[in-house]
Amino acid sequence: MTINDEDATLASDGCRLLTIDAAADFLAISRGAVYHLLDRGEVASIHIGRSRRIALAELRRFVAKSGHMPFTVASR
Repeated sequence: MTINDEDATLASDGCRLLTIDAAADFLAISRGAVYHLLDRGEVASIHIGRSRRIALAELRRFVAKSGHMPFTVASR
């Protein structure tokens, strides 16, 4: 079994979870716009206790699906 570039990206990003604020920063949109995407089912999230998190891989998938140019975000 071989791993292609997309699988490798998902594997490396898949475990990184972002807060709503961090997801908004990543997408360069408001927090409200992120909640709108979540409510419409365009972006998936998980709940950990009372916290809501979005996988970085999910945001990258959303950007790729929407047809926007790919970009990178510097690590904090």
